[in-house]
Amino acid sequence: MGRAVTTVILLMLLLPVPGCTTYRTLENMTLSLLLCLDMDEEGNLLLAISSPVFSKEAKDNEEEFEVRSTTLRHSREEFDKRALGLTTAGKTQAVVVGKRLAAEKNWAELLDPFYRDTHSTVSARVIYFDGPIGDLIHFSAKDKPRLPLYLAKLVDTGLQRNETTKTTIQEFHRHLYEKGMTPSITGLRKDKGLALTGTALLDKSSKFKMMANSDETKLLYILRKKTRGEFPFTLHLPLAPGKGPGNVDMKQTSVNLQGIKTKIRARYTQGRFVFDVNIRSIAYVMERLFPYDVMQPFEEMEKKIAAVLEQQFNDLIRKLQKARIDPVGFGIYARAHAYPQWKKIQDRWEDYFEEAIVNVKVKVKIVGMGATK
Repeated sequence: MGRAVTTVILLMLLLPVPGCTTYRTLENMTLSLLLCLDMDEEGNLLLAISSPVFSKEAKDNEEEFEVRSTTLRHSREEFDKRALGLTTAGKTQAVVVGKRLAAEKNWAELLDPFYRDTHSTVSARVIYFDGPIGDLIHFSAKDKPRLPLYLAKLVDTGLQRNETTKTTIQEFHRHLYEKGMTPSITGLRKDKGLALTGTALLDKSSKFKMMANSDETKLLYILRKKTRGEFPFTLHLPLAPGKGPGNVDMKQTSVNLQGIKTKIRARYTQGRFVFDVNIRSIAYVMERLFPYDVMQPFEEMEKKIAAVLEQQFNDLIRKLQKARIDPVGFGIYARAHAYPQWKKIQDRWEDYFEEAIVNVKVKVKIVGMGATK
């Protein structure tokens, strides 16, 4: 028995190790940590990548390539002609879509290799860039890490206060083919430096429709029931007393909403879908620029804050209906609560959402005014 076991072990050691034939060193690879897609002025597909350089002799630790190609997969050949190693997308951190390309229908079809090639990643962030990608791919800051890592960290920081959204390639694919909602991705711009602009909202054809700013992004998260992290709002209370220097608005207060509970119910009546949205939250007052007697009950101020938030929710929903997009996923609730009617119109949900009635009620309970009277 001992000899048999020894023989088996020796045979296993002699067998070729799987994967050795495809083994590559980092020095012989071009890791496209950042991939950018856009169109030039003539409508040609423009692609760019940013890759780290693994060489002690190199003065720059990052290299950028920009090419014109017919497809994303075909562009790899153009990158290989310029790079020192074979291009791979297995470590891509972000996929950035330029403003010109995002204005076209069905640009998302260009991402097909990420879903089809098992060597590619589906966890990369999808980002909308408000400008030509040339302004982004060649951007560098001496006091910031390399561009792909800088973008990833920038998005993660914005997520801590829900000022933007984080959509991976896999989630983006699911949103495109979910009939009850439309996709949304991170918004980015470049002035003197890079800055988040909120959330870019797309239609079912992946065409850019509108930008939701940071406050509107927080409202979207609340409607989606994704209420982790901080939800700070600075609100103008019209009936509040106070007059400041010059044009300074002293009728403002900053609150941090926590423990948010959102309930959404849908029904179909008189040829229209109706959604009842009830939102409850506790609030901490973090800033108050007008006089208020904190020894008195907070009911009056709670009602004012709730009324302003309700107005912001209603304004946002009207914008979404006008743009014929549903990033919240109201269609999912319509399917769950009114399936017979939903089944008939599921391929034309944007038409019916545009005419839907959405009733939003907000209730806020102040639990803290800070340590000062």
